[in-house]
Amino acid sequence: MGNSWSGSSGQVRAFPSKADFTERRSSSALLDKGFAALERDFELSQRAVGAGGFSPRGSDEEGIDEVESPQLSPQHATEGSMDLSLIWMDGSCFQLKASTTATCQDVISMLHRRGAISRGCPRLLFGKSLLEGSTCLKDVGVSSGSELQLVLSRPTLQLNASDNNLGLDGVEALIEGLPGPLLKASLMRAGLFGREGGQAVARLLRASPGLEFLDLSGNNGFGALSLCATGIDLKALASEIRTFYSLRYLVLADCNLEGALGGQELACLLSKAPNLKSLDLHSNNNLGSSGLLALSRALRQPTQIIELTVEDTGLEEVKGGQAVAALLHQMPLLKGLNLSNNLLLSIGLQALAESMPSLSISRLAARNLGLPISLSPEECDIFQCFLSKCPQLEFVDTEGHNFDGPELGCMNLLRPDVSEPEPMDLIQQIEGEGPLSALLKGHTLELSKLRSFCPNHSLQGAEVVKVLNMMRSLEHLSVNGSGLALEVLLESLRQSSLNALRFVDLGDCGLTSAAGRQVSELLQGLPQLRGLSLAKNGRLENGGVQSFGATLGAHSLSEIDLSCCSIAGEEGAEAIFNIFQQLPDLQSCSLSSNPGLGSEIAKLLEHILCRTRISSVSFASCGVSSGGLALKLEGQRCLHLTSLNMSGNTEIGPVGLQSFTSQLPNLNLSQVDLADCGLESGAGGNAIASLLTRCHCIYREP
Repeated sequence: MGNSWSGSSGQVRAFPSKADFTERRSSSALLDKGFAALERDFELSQRAVGAGGFSPRGSDEEGIDEVESPQLSPQHATEGSMDLSLIWMDGSCFQLKASTTATCQDVISMLHRRGAISRGCPRLLFGKSLLEGSTCLKDVGVSSGSELQLVLSRPTLQLNASDNNLGLDGVEALIEGLPGPLLKASLMRAGLFGREGGQAVARLLRASPGLEFLDLSGNNGFGALSLCATGIDLKALASEIRTFYSLRYLVLADCNLEGALGGQELACLLSKAPNLKSLDLHSNNNLGSSGLLALSRALRQPTQIIELTVEDTGLEEVKGGQAVAALLHQMPLLKGLNLSNNLLLSIGLQALAESMPSLSISRLAARNLGLPISLSPEECDIFQCFLSKCPQLEFVDTEGHNFDGPELGCMNLLRPDVSEPEPMDLIQQIEGEGPLSALLKGHTLELSKLRSFCPNHSLQGAEVVKVLNMMRSLEHLSVNGSGLALEVLLESLRQSSLNALRFVDLGDCGLTSAAGRQVSELLQGLPQLRGLSLAKNGRLENGGVQSFGATLGAHSLSEIDLSCCSIAGEEGAEAIFNIFQQLPDLQSCSLSSNPGLGSEIAKLLEHILCRTRISSVSFASCGVSSGGLALKLEGQRCLHLTSLNMSGNTEIGPVGLQSFTSQLPNLNLSQVDLADCGLESGAGGNAIASLLTRCHCIYREP
């Protein structure tokens, strides 16, 4: 761990043995708000590191240290003070004397300066209210004698370092240089394997006590020096960490988990993550039924998992179905299940249906289960029996299977009053010949409650208008790849009243350079619109982007996606500058997959940092080279940019990233995507850490 993470000896200390504070206090509000990473052991270990390490006093020592709050202005000296108790989850306590005008930030700053707490981003909890920043303690009812909980806040830093061959040296360098704990970490295909790989991941977890999302996919030992190397040793990982309360999402796809041993090792890890909500095991095709059975038997108590993916895990026939059923008994809260690409056949599906418990599953993926394309009546009965165990289903994906048997219309699979996370191809599902048509026919749809709609390509203009007029609550309209003519859409929107519409997706619609003016007309007719996607319109080119910006006029759009639009060179950059000028409220912009912009990225980034309020920008796969990021921003402060995506620019490399970092102004990045940027070994890890340290600070003195 770097020095910035180490605690130091200080004047404020916790004394669990003090007679007045032996009672262990706790707060249900903390648990309700999910502030994981509150382990006292971590905090104690951090304070014990370094010179002058911390050690608690014995019960015979004198009273708790008293610390004066900082004097912020001359009048504070005459405004009185109040005595407060700051209590950790384990009951240990700081006694504090603070000014009556002190704010939450004053208290936190003082504790940091005195070395009372290791570097982090704590908050104060008063009753069930979180106090932060410039909140005056007195204004929220805090008075002399009040007790406040001191908790670590949720980290904000999200890092994607996938597809860089960091290996053990690179990951170690990254961990050593991290400026603070991570909220999300993606290390897909990072070259980790075996016991040492597990230990390295454990060190990452210990360095990020608030980590909620971890993706280790593709670390399967392939290409490792040792011919005996396998995926990451999960047992070694689990043995190196204490209970990790914060982890919510874990992705272990293609990690070479094999058989019963793989299932047992996975169970060891899951036992250390009691609050895990989502587990993704897809593409571990050697895990098989023995692995899932071993996992279910090794779990000591039911989990809190609500999303499970066991796609392509080698499940076959009866044993596969029984293994899934056994695991589902350990997941009583499950809402989403993905069984796709397993050779269960009808006998395996029947075994699953007979053995599984009734669950509140709302989303099911059951693609390519080895069933015939056209199901027989008997096979339809089996499928219906399986679905009957999930009475709350809202969405089913059964690609590869058609229902030619009895109608299954009794199943209430579509609930239009629920906002779907993805656009809903409603017409195709109802009127088409797709696999779900038989399930959905006869179901009464309340179109007025739909919030997301993706019209089918076979619809004519009049039909689109008719449907849109019935969707008074529509917020998201997607014609992505539908082939619906832009003219038809424009006319439909003119004739319908969609006051709630906030996002329009025109991606992959074959728009040409002549469509730029039409798109600007669309925006002028929808002043309430906040998001627009023109992604994957490769024929739009510079001319279309130019005409769009030239005819746009001022608009309050906050999000635009111009990915893969064949924008190139200085002419393309100028067209983008014109769009920025007309969109003063723009917060998010994606220019990904425009490789012709590589030489202009530095100018674009300078413009974004100095002349816009954009907080999220993506230059993924834009052909940026090692020397293509020469910035001229000395002395600037550009704290509005919080998300930067440079992924897919494989020529950047460690030297290019270090050079780029040295030129950056003060930023406050919370999301950094450096996947597939040619960052290898220790030099790559150091370069990533340098960027994070320069551009992200979890705590700043006022």
